[in-house]
Amino acid sequence: MVPAGHAGAYQLFNQAVEASRYIDMYDSPPGSVDINWPASGSGAWYNGEIYITDPTPWGEPTLYHEYGHFIMDVYADLPTFDYCNGICDTGGCGHCIWHPETGYIHHMEGVPNFFADVQSAYWNRDDSYGFETHSATADTYPVSQRDEIEGITASILWDLYDSPADNQHNDNPRDNLSLGFDEIWNVTTNYDPGGPSYDYPMTIHQFWDGFYSFYPGYRQGLWSIFAEHHIQKDFTAPTNPTSVYSSSHSTYTWSNDRTIRFYWSGASDNLSGVDGYGIWVSETSTGNPSAVIDEEGTSHTTSSLVDGTSWYFHIRTADNAGNWNSGAVHRGPYYIDGTAPTGLIQINGGDTYTRSRTVTLNLSASDNLSGLYQMRFANPESLYSVWEAYKTTKTWTLRDLDGARRVYVQYKDHAGNVSTSVYDDIRLDRQAPTGSIVVNGGDAYTNSQTVELTLSASDSASGVSQMCFGNFGESWTPWETYGTVKTWLLKDIEGWRRVYVRFKDHAGNTNGTAQYYDAITLDRIRPTGDISINSEESYTNSRGVTLTLTADDSGSGVSEMLVANLGVSGSVWEPLTGTKAWELKDLDENQYVGVMYKDRANNLSYTYIDSIILD
Repeated sequence: MVPAGHAGAYQLFNQAVEASRYIDMYDSPPGSVDINWPASGSGAWYNGEIYITDPTPWGEPTLYHEYGHFIMDVYADLPTFDYCNGICDTGGCGHCIWHPETGYIHHMEGVPNFFADVQSAYWNRDDSYGFETHSATADTYPVSQRDEIEGITASILWDLYDSPADNQHNDNPRDNLSLGFDEIWNVTTNYDPGGPSYDYPMTIHQFWDGFYSFYPGYRQGLWSIFAEHHIQKDFTAPTNPTSVYSSSHSTYTWSNDRTIRFYWSGASDNLSGVDGYGIWVSETSTGNPSAVIDEEGTSHTTSSLVDGTSWYFHIRTADNAGNWNSGAVHRGPYYIDGTAPTGLIQINGGDTYTRSRTVTLNLSASDNLSGLYQMRFANPESLYSVWEAYKTTKTWTLRDLDGARRVYVQYKDHAGNVSTSVYDDIRLDRQAPTGSIVVNGGDAYTNSQTVELTLSASDSASGVSQMCFGNFGESWTPWETYGTVKTWLLKDIEGWRRVYVRFKDHAGNTNGTAQYYDAITLDRIRPTGDISINSEESYTNSRGVTLTLTADDSGSGVSEMLVANLGVSGSVWEPLTGTKAWELKDLDENQYVGVMYKDRANNLSYTYIDSIILD
């Protein structure tokens, strides 16, 4: 049982023992310290001994705080200072956890504040400070004074010690360390800042130097905690990436991909760490990206770029402290051509027909940027040929089928853009036309060298276009437009005459050796003959006589005769006969009978006459 009225002393003694036991885990025992309670005056303080007044209200952290002064005096030889500075002296000399103080007060009080929090947390005591609370760390004061506030000093030490990561000010830097007490104690009691008066840290900045010196591997986490409390310790710009390259494009090389993918590595910052990168894609070879973080990772894909020959990528680095590298890394130029070439194709110079599968393709194409590079071709229902160097002509084989034939072409530029398929058509016709010829409507004979030819021809593919002629044994005439009638001059020799014709279609096919012809006999010689009345008698007493008729024709042959009494009209042509009964005129006198002969070519003989006296 604790004697009545001694509960406070027992509590103080118990807390002092706890604090001493805690220090024993990290250093040699601190020894004893006198605790005066109840002390005269007001408040609580340490001045070689611990003083706690009564009835001044105090909680469990109060003794831990004053014990913190004691261990700093023992292990770090840090004395107390005069607090009567007019800042927080209302009601007596004092200090404020939330207000900037002069000299070293912020550190001399901030470390005990932190120690009190550690003890309260470790021994599961009441924690009245709460250095994760914004109001306790005096966020309302200017950034330039944050390193003069004891609450901020305690809060920084607490963030090094505690386990949860936080973002007390919602401005990105975070408490990312959870080291415990040992590292903090080591720096506080063993780091010599090299000053003329003290051998241990007297400011939060000297604590930074010691921690940075003893534990450089934690420098980024240390910086983050200081930055979280708006105490900036990083004033050195990061380095830019040492390797910057594009995985999709090469410099001075055409590409049809309008978006360029970049990767980089090698940027560094030895304190706050790399935060991100400013990116600028431009058509100038120099210049810095603006101080705005565009990428936090190590890759970037540009937006869609317009065609051009001078695209450059610029990158520079920012660290988490907001420092920017003053220069940039530049890559380029990159050539962008996303526009396909255009072009045309003509088969055989635009001909409509061909009689050969082998044709000449006439090609024309243009590309305004990277230039024409290759071309390829295809017949319908077949794959495209392999790419080949662009040129203006190409020998090509059509599909082996007469009729309308189509050839496709595609053009490619140096950037890899492929044009749409363009084509031309031509009709393949390898069949000669067929036809016929008739001379003078099929007559067998003619007495004129000039005849009329009747022509007929057909071609199911390209159609008949021309014709030419020849007499037997003579040269062919020049080709002329096809027609169905032709005036022709036979060879100037009597006899059987043959006329030849050749037809040509629009594809140029001719009937060749399969010549078409017709024949007619040319006969321009008069037939010859004679006539005899009653076998050459001189007299007759009868009007009825017998005519003996003879005729000859070496060409077409005599076919008809015309017999008449002289001076009497009305006779008609009749077939040739050797004899003919005839009636003389009804006049006693010397009567004459004439005859004319006609051959099959319509040549007329002279008139042959004989006479006899009717008595």
